[in-house]
Amino acid sequence: MTARILLIALLALPVLAQSQEPRKEPEKEKRVYKLDYVIAELESGKRTDTREYTMLVEGGSDRAKNNWGRVRVGTRIPVVTNVAGNATIQFLDVGVNIDALVRSVDESSVGLTTKVEGTSVISAGVEAEKLKTAAGQPTMRQFRTENEVRIPFAKPVVLFTMDEPNSKRSFQVLVTATLVR
Repeated sequence: MTARILLIALLALPVLAQSQEPRKEPEKEKRVYKLDYVIAELESGKRTDTREYTMLVEGGSDRAKNNWGRVRVGTRIPVVTNVAGNATIQFLDVGVNIDALVRSVDESSVGLTTKVEGTSVISAGVEAEKLKTAAGQPTMRQFRTENEVRIPFAKPVVLFTMDEPNSKRSFQVLVTATLVR
């Protein structure tokens, strides 16, 4: 009889151990979104230049660092400086930086946080003369924006339009979000 009780206890141990472990919820499959950004440069309301950038971003409800999509495109420009007779070279980063964070919202739209920064060099000429730039020194044009918005899928949405203060030029940032999986 003691052997039977011992055998039953040994057989019941795995069942008891399983019932005491917390049940794990099945992980939600993260969605992947394709984000198509267009940065348009306009002068007097007419498009003079357009740049396109595409990234895939995994979306979720959390703001984990690894959910940010990032695009970095640009050039490093050397600038010689002379301080007290010592010539040194410094580098200026010129180009476009885009950071995007996607949060799933529903089946027809998505929550999107976007940071866009664009930097370029103003060429010598009339525009540089208006700004009274020092001879041989680059003058930089820059814009930086950030917003959080809910956008519908597959429809281009204007996130920003920014006028440049020293000219008739403006910049426009559009994005189109598509659910990939």
